[in-house]
Amino acid sequence: MNYLEKNRREFIKDLKGLISIQSWLKEVNKYPTKEIKNGLSFMENLAKREGFKYYTDPDGYYGWMEIGSGEEMIGILGHIDVVPPGDLSEWDNEPFSLTEKGDKLFGRGTQDDKGPVMLAFYLLKELAKSHKNMNKRVRLIYPTDEESFWRGVEKYIEKEESPSFGITPDSSYPIIYSERALLNFKVIGEPVKDYTIKGGTAVNVVPSKSKYKKGDEEVVAIGKSAHAMNPEKGVNAITKLFKEISEKVNHPLIDFVNKELNLETNAKTFLGKVYKDSDAEITCNLGVVSIDSKSAELIIDMRLPNGLEKDELVKMIKNKISKYKGLKYEHYDWLKGVFIPKDSFVIKDLIESYKEITNKNMKPISVGGATYARAMDNIVAFGPFFEDSPETEHQYNEYILFSDLSKSFDIYLNVFNKWLKK
Repeated sequence: MNYLEKNRREFIKDLKGLISIQSWLKEVNKYPTKEIKNGLSFMENLAKREGFKYYTDPDGYYGWMEIGSGEEMIGILGHIDVVPPGDLSEWDNEPFSLTEKGDKLFGRGTQDDKGPVMLAFYLLKELAKSHKNMNKRVRLIYPTDEESFWRGVEKYIEKEESPSFGITPDSSYPIIYSERALLNFKVIGEPVKDYTIKGGTAVNVVPSKSKYKKGDEEVVAIGKSAHAMNPEKGVNAITKLFKEISEKVNHPLIDFVNKELNLETNAKTFLGKVYKDSDAEITCNLGVVSIDSKSAELIIDMRLPNGLEKDELVKMIKNKISKYKGLKYEHYDWLKGVFIPKDSFVIKDLIESYKEITNKNMKPISVGGATYARAMDNIVAFGPFFEDSPETEHQYNEYILFSDLSKSFDIYLNVFNKWLKK
């Protein structure tokens, strides 16, 4: 029985407190919110309880806690904001009240990323106990805007010391040595007066519900949510709705989606071919639609393969959009890709620790997920989810397996023991 299993009740109690804080942005421009600041205060109280060194940004952008001493600092980079809960009727349990059912821990943020952040906190507790005289520091950093515009981590980088190297526990095994660049953009059209169309909760989530309403008439399309890095695992409710109403509703945005996006998740029709590299192909997710008397817009998420440059892609997108009367392109967000050499000591140590705990070999991979590995040099997305772990992040009834956290604890402890002895 490892440290996390021995302290399961305390761990769940602490995670329950963090999950209860509704640290999601109802409006992305109203940040930081009171709830987000409450999340930072909760983490600060944990640090105080253990006697860790800590700092909480008074404006609510980020916080950190630290153990050890010395010039070199190893980082664990997570986040305590979450995506919106969406339609509460779709949840079997209250999203902001941790529900324990056997090995499953339900609640918004259990996978992404409050569960892993709490795992990292307990890792610090064990490291502080087992390494009395550290010549390095280990710092858990938790910004508050990962799910939107990364304003929290940008503020951290502006004001604080960056780690020499480290991990972000906001992904899955094996090691992610490369993350594809991310482009989010809007397609803007003309507002309408006699009907409304709404769908989606966030650009990085495949929308599970979309609704057309005109007077007493209502058409609802139901899809299946998934993370935008793997849109093929979901069913897009917005594109389903647009197909259903195409004969009764005439709007350039609907025409654009039906002709260019359809239900494709690789933008084959939109861009003329499927762009890909040796690891993966481009992904495309229509995440949000809003058409009413005030505005009309779509928000689209794309994850780019290596070799496809931003300027080249934007030029192609603008060219296609311009063919539809009244539509225009508007930039929404951009994250550059990340690449860490496979022969670096960070990658090698992570591979070795994974094998020593699981008795399995793994090879570094490239993914479309956008983790904080992009934010700082030499930060690697590493776990805590395994190949057969349920993928519930950004979905209704999000949950994490305590057994996954427990096994990952052993892997993380193994590699940090290596790094602290170097």
